[in-house]
Amino acid sequence: MDYLLSGKLSALICENCCDPLANIKIRIYKLKKRSDTAKLVVASPKSTHQLLKGRDIVIKKPFLLGETTTDASGAFDLRLIEENYDGGPLQIDMYIEALPQQAGNAKPVQVAITTIQPQWRQSDEHLSAGWTYCIPSRFWCYILSLFDVWVICGRVSLCENPKIPFIGVKVTAFDADWITDDTLGTATTDNNGRFRIYYNSIDFQQTFLSPFINIETPFPPFNSGPDVYFKIETSGGFSLLEETRANGQAPGRENIGNCFCIDLCISKLPDDGGGPDFADSAWTGIGTQFTIPTPSDLNDFDVAGYAGTLKYAFTGVIRTTGQSLRFSNGNPIEYRFLVSHTTSNNGAPFLPETDFTTIVGSGVGQSLFVKTKIGQMWRFAPTFKIVDIFAELADLDSEGWLDVNTSIERTFIDDAALDPLELSIPGMWQYVDLDGMMAINTTQLINHANIPDSVISNPGDAVPAADQLPIQKMSIRFETREVVNKAANNFIVLPGSGMTLNAMVVNNNPAFMKLAMKEHLSLGACSPLSGDVHAVYTLSHPHLDDVTMTARKNSEATATALSAAPIPLINNTNTTLAQINNSAGIKINNFLTMTKCTYIVKFHVRRRLHTGDSAVSSTHVDTSFYWEP
Repeated sequence: MDYLLSGKLSALICENCCDPLANIKIRIYKLKKRSDTAKLVVASPKSTHQLLKGRDIVIKKPFLLGETTTDASGAFDLRLIEENYDGGPLQIDMYIEALPQQAGNAKPVQVAITTIQPQWRQSDEHLSAGWTYCIPSRFWCYILSLFDVWVICGRVSLCENPKIPFIGVKVTAFDADWITDDTLGTATTDNNGRFRIYYNSIDFQQTFLSPFINIETPFPPFNSGPDVYFKIETSGGFSLLEETRANGQAPGRENIGNCFCIDLCISKLPDDGGGPDFADSAWTGIGTQFTIPTPSDLNDFDVAGYAGTLKYAFTGVIRTTGQSLRFSNGNPIEYRFLVSHTTSNNGAPFLPETDFTTIVGSGVGQSLFVKTKIGQMWRFAPTFKIVDIFAELADLDSEGWLDVNTSIERTFIDDAALDPLELSIPGMWQYVDLDGMMAINTTQLINHANIPDSVISNPGDAVPAADQLPIQKMSIRFETREVVNKAANNFIVLPGSGMTLNAMVVNNNPAFMKLAMKEHLSLGACSPLSGDVHAVYTLSHPHLDDVTMTARKNSEATATALSAAPIPLINNTNTTLAQINNSAGIKINNFLTMTKCTYIVKFHVRRRLHTGDSAVSSTHVDTSFYWEP
């Protein structure tokens, strides 16, 4: 039998800082002793992590089933073709020859990560299973130290509102050394305000005698790591934050380890020629659950366009979320979204602007726009009042640009209980951003025809490959600008403009579900049954999550779960599994004690679909039969 294990490996640097492990060799072994199976499979991965010595690796070699290398997102697929493998527990190791951030040579290491029992599911040509794991920071940082890799992971935000990131600013880290300060490295913040600075011990061991004598001062063992402080500036050299050596000698900054995370904040500064790259307007997510990728960080998406650890596709109306203030430098801010059928890998350079010709809310894209709440207006005096602000189609101009101020003014004009003149009174009304930016109806772009009932003759038959639903994708582009003089077409493009989600998987189809009693197919749907009875089924959808089947007597409230591979299917992440069917049927007698009664059989299906705010609920199809001895 052919087995396919699909996995994804990442590692924590520290909390909220997770990196995919790219170009890491994965080695899969079968167990040496089956007697240890139960103990190993239930063990926590944290207790099974082990750095292997040469002899350990040699001893395991006869049990090696296969090896492969992770891609840029940390994902891998490994086909296990082994006559002696019976689907039992597997030991997973990673082998690291080198890391791109290391300096000089280091010995390769092999690490035993954990032992798992894959939940194998039958697909068209093989049994498949998924495995996703994030290595804890404590162990991963130890591995980094073996290669002399040091890393600072940080985020730069607005002091007054940490939700607002500073985008495209340059962060430089320094070591406050005893004799001379060392530059550890420089990085640029992404669209979430995050940065990573990798360096090596030689970078903070420089002295006035280097390269002949390199040592961190004061001398070990009193200080073995750098004492860090930071400088932040715009791409044009405008200074935003200028820490000093005293910051590096403060508690929490002294003698840091090889993994260090920090949050830095900047107060918004007036534009002074170079101007700070401040996120007046920035698109950062789909709904409340998923942060969009950048060219350097996949965040909650994978390369192909699936979201989250369960590899969700999107459905229905989605909300683009992020930050859009009312003004920049005293001028109004506008933003819009464009969509396209053209897609590319996430994590790669953004798709070019020319690929986007459909504007949400304008022209052929008018039906894509859906009214959504974007913020609130608050008044504290003379009485406390909160007014919800929605973006409506009427608020957009002919090119799909939305100005939050337009939505606010329309709301106050339309509501007889509100006075629009109060908006001009300084300080009376305050705008509260709620992260919603625009809602997009994906059914107006991704709307493949449903699978017709006629594709199979009877429940239990397989849906032909040509009739199965395809995997469909779309891309989204965000544009934002400061309006200096709209009549004169005088605009300033803001730093967040051009943010692009290269690919998101979308589906708006129901699952194709057919269920029947096998005996009814020959005897007729209303025929009483006796003896052995079997439920046959067919299910097809490209994004299957959970699939279960239950049966109960009509006189009883509690249903009994039925089981026959690949049912139950739980938390499936195999993106190649598009259908399951069983023409032989699940024998009901194996699960229920049959007595003269009416029975109800239900087929429950949950698709791996999400709106960005919540996952879709499960659906079901049922059938019934009357049984007598």
